[in-house]
Amino acid sequence: MNLAHALEAVDDLRRLVNGDTAHPLAGIYAALIDRIATYEDATYPTPPTPPHVMLAHLLEAQEMSQTALAERLGLNQSNVSRLVNGQTTFTTDLIKQLSQIFGVRGEVFLG
Repeated sequence: MNLAHALEAVDDLRRLVNGDTAHPLAGIYAALIDRIATYEDATYPTPPTPPHVMLAHLLEAQEMSQTALAERLGLNQSNVSRLVNGQTTFTTDLIKQLSQIFGVRGEVFLG
């Protein structure tokens, strides 16, 4: 079986299971996905994203201005600008606030 056939089989399994954790094949599907993720992480590692780069991306993706974020955080816009430009360290409290504002896990700001 070549890679294309294997991926097609996993996709067929995904459609069969369709998010149903009680499906008889759900465990097999989950195990395959875990194995694939482990292989991809080992074979094609991605470098960590610096916190300020992630913050800039989330601001852009959610079309939020630095001023709007500053208001939500209770900071000056200049402080948010320093965060986005990598000039200020992300504190634990800031990471918690950002994860709530953007609806992401705090780990994305750890780099």
